[in-house]
Amino acid sequence: MTVWIDMNKGFIFQNSEVNSVKVDEAECTHLDHVGKWKDKSLQMKYYVWPRMCPETEEQEDDHLSIVTLEEAPFVIVESVDPLSGTCMRNTVPCQKRIVSENKTDEEPGYIKKCCKGFCIDILKKISKSVKFTYDLYLVTNGKHGKKINGTWNGMIGEVVMKRAYMAVGSLTINEERSEVVDFSVPFIETGISVMVSRSNGTVSPSAFLEPFSADVWVMMFVMLLIVSAVAVFVFEYFSPVGYNRCLADGREPGGPSFTIGKAIWLLWGLVFNNSVPVQNPKGTTSKIMVSVWAFFAVIFLASYTANLAAFMIQEEYVDQVSGLSDKKAESQ
Repeated sequence: MTVWIDMNKGFIFQNSEVNSVKVDEAECTHLDHVGKWKDKSLQMKYYVWPRMCPETEEQEDDHLSIVTLEEAPFVIVESVDPLSGTCMRNTVPCQKRIVSENKTDEEPGYIKKCCKGFCIDILKKISKSVKFTYDLYLVTNGKHGKKINGTWNGMIGEVVMKRAYMAVGSLTINEERSEVVDFSVPFIETGISVMVSRSNGTVSPSAFLEPFSADVWVMMFVMLLIVSAVAVFVFEYFSPVGYNRCLADGREPGGPSFTIGKAIWLLWGLVFNNSVPVQNPKGTTSKIMVSVWAFFAVIFLASYTANLAAFMIQEEYVDQVSGLSDKKAESQ
């Protein structure tokens, strides 16, 4: 490759020219001019230049044989117009081989078809840009290409056996095919997935515990509930107007006493907002303690019920297929 560069005072390229040359295989000392880039235009000596083999007189011919496969919407095959016998609208002529059940030495016949579709539009655009003509025909076995017993079939087989110069269609790029043919740049990305029937989900039995973590539940029932109940009981026990002091002083003989169990039951009822029969303390300090606990219970319940609705509607689904090695996929 040779480059001739012209720069102005601002070091900006102007009137530059790039020439591409290659070594002539017949005479190793001779450089064959391939093409050049000048004045924002590309001029090539060879419109079709294979990179894996040298240019010959046969390859200078710009007429190619191209194979394709019917697969809508990439390639759609239609019959010719019954009146004119030609392809109409945006279709291009393509040949379909006539498969005969009787094996004879005669060459198989072809019928004229019309091809159109996404890949055909790309082919027409490339042929116009690169400036070549082509004969388009449909592959006989209707396959993309797979290696069976060391032999390729389908469109890949047509290219490998050099019956076709290129293949046009929705070919998937894989490692095995890339070893024998060259692929163009991918123009469509597709995803392959396995579709199975959806089973009815079930709500987890522990869904009511999901709004909070295990640490929060432990702190709630072990630490806060028990510690608060013990504090309320202690404050009520030593309060001058409490149940126990009135009973001990004889001010209320035969009256009820306030135990640790009653304190736990009181706080438990406040947390779950249940109208259960409880015994409220009489002491001022113990009443303040119960009021603080009731305020905490309101916030706790509001947060719990808000998150519970979201967790209860989540259903657990069991995957019917665990992977490609699943027995369900192997049996099909």
